[in-house]
Amino acid sequence: MSDVTDSSNRLAPGKDTDIPFGFDRLSSRILIALVIIAIVFQLGVVGANYIMPTLISISTIGDLAARERAARLLGGDEFAEYIKFLRERIPEDSRVIIPPRPPIRAYTHVGIMQYFLFPREIHNCGVDEVEACVERARESQFYILAIQDFPPKALARQQTVYIPFGDALGVFAPEPISH
Repeated sequence: MSDVTDSSNRLAPGKDTDIPFGFDRLSSRILIALVIIAIVFQLGVVGANYIMPTLISISTIGDLAARERAARLLGGDEFAEYIKFLRERIPEDSRVIIPPRPPIRAYTHVGIMQYFLFPREIHNCGVDEVEACVERARESQFYILAIQDFPPKALARQQTVYIPFGDALGVFAPEPISH
């Protein structure tokens, strides 16, 4: 028995039957070029809109203290300035009440605020107990962060002093603070 191979089953040089999905070599090269162009375009968009601004902001805050740098990266300039405002006005041995978790923001998170306001003791009111929490806080000499609708302003102003920071932020203090 002789070894006979069928030459018709082999791919002839230059024959386009080895490319899947019915593309010929030119079509597949055009498709690859378009994919590469799309990738390069996406990299340009991501680089210009996200990577470069982040690198610029990181390079401009490199000389700041770790806590201030973290505040700027986490919440931006307004958050960092608010943290600085709170640290200057709330004594280190004080207790601070932060808003309930919703809406989720950095200043409603006990762990995050504990980092930025350490060594102050951080507490938060539950969503359903805001009024009772503010009442207890007035009796115990707490500082209460004022963020948008928290705490109810009329309730907090009954026995505390409001110190504003911008339009929607501030702190309710148990007594006047000289700063």
